Amino acid sequence: MKNTMFEKKQFEMIDNIIQRSNEIVQKLLNDKEKNSNLYISITLVLMFLHQLSGFLPIFFKVRQNIVLDFDLLVSFEGKLTKLIDAWRNFDQEPEEFKNNWEQFLEIWQKVYKYIQNTLEPFDIHKIYLN
Repeated sequence: MKNTMFEKKQFEMIDNIIQRSNEIVQKLLNDKEKNSNLYISITLVLMFLHQLSGFLPIFFKVRQNIVLDFDLLVSFEGKLTKLIDAWRNFDQEPEEFKNNWEQFLEIWQKVYKYIQNTLEPFDIHKIYLN
C-alpha cells in the first residue's frame, strides 16, 4: 500500500499546474512591459505539457481496465502541437497564441474529466516495469 498512489490526486496536481499556468498566460497577454520571467515560465509550462503528452499513452497502456479514448488523445496532441507552434510566433501573433491556449484548456478539461471519472488506485511502479 505504501507504493500505491492515487491517480486522481496526481491528475488533480497536473490540473492545478495547468490552472496556475493559465494565470501566467493571462498575465503575459496583458503584460505591456514584456516581462521575460513570464516568457520563461510559459516555455517551462510547455515543456511540462510536452512531457505529459508522452505520459498519457503510457498511462492508458498500463491501465488496461480503462478504454483508451484514442480520439481524445489525438485531439490533445493536436491542440498541444498548435499551442507550441503559436508560442513560437507569439511576438508576431499574440492573439493566435491566446486562441490556441483557450482551445488547449478546453481539450485538457475533457481529458481531465475522462480520467477522473474512470480512475482507481494503482501502483506507480507498473508504469516503469511494463
